[in-house]
Amino acid sequence: MEWLGLSIYAWITIMVMIGKFGLSAWSKIPGDVISLMAIAVLLVTGTLSAEMALNCFSDSTVWLVILLLVLVTGLMQSGVIDWIVKHIMKEP
Repeated sequence: MEWLGLSIYAWITIMVMIGKFGLSAWSKIPGDVISLMAIAVLLVTGTLSAEMALNCFSDSTVWLVILLLVLVTGLMQSGVIDWIVKHIMKEP
């Protein structure tokens, strides 16, 4: 079944992305929870297979981003970022 040249799966994906951006903009739900909910909806509707959903975690770029996020979080919580701003970049 197609509507305006797009399959039902394409429309489901478009609606999920609109909902994801809406929830990100107007709710207090954390972004990672919203992303997991979007993946769950795509899995339940059959738009995304389990193999495709888990396949992205084998990419080295994803692991690099995760590593950088962990590193920055550690630097923020240890106070290194505050020290850099205060002593190296000076107060405005």
